[in-house]
Amino acid sequence: LDNGLSIVSFCQDCPDPRLEGSIAKGLHPKHGIQEFQVVGTLVYCVPNNAESRKILNIHHFKNRIVLIDRGNKGLIEKVEKVLDSDAVAVIIADDGRCKEDFSYCGIQAGSIHDGGFAPSDEISRWRDIDIPVVLVTVRTADILRKTMGIRKVDIPKLGRQNITIFHHGKEQYKDEL
Repeated sequence: LDNGLSIVSFCQDCPDPRLEGSIAKGLHPKHGIQEFQVVGTLVYCVPNNAESRKILNIHHFKNRIVLIDRGNKGLIEKVEKVLDSDAVAVIIADDGRCKEDFSYCGIQAGSIHDGGFAPSDEISRWRDIDIPVVLVTVRTADILRKTMGIRKVDIPKLGRQNITIFHHGKEQYKDEL
């Protein structure tokens, strides 16, 4: 797609999300990887917004797509926290600040008119990001959460967090960017 948009397809318990999944649009970063195709299991980052000093479940990220809530810190800071985890991609879940058509996502977040999100970020910082990243709307994020098998848990100093429930021996959730 053009204007910084990407296709995100997803399904639960299906062999190939491109053939039998749901489809939504996502906004990729202005300076990040523009063309990509990734298929993998989705795992929620804990803390969900990746805004604490330490990611508690980084050991679950290897070969998976990491879901991170938008929150209050810069989007690139969130992505940088998972770079050494061997994750294959990151999906950032918007919190309602983006319009459904990505024509506006906030003053610094960018839009389709800017060619992607984070247009004001230093280009050099995005050169170090070697995995695809996409921002999805709150509606798409809600659908992803409903289909991925999560449970809410109270974690000391972090509050209520979504955690991914994995079923051993079988990948439950497939997602494609």
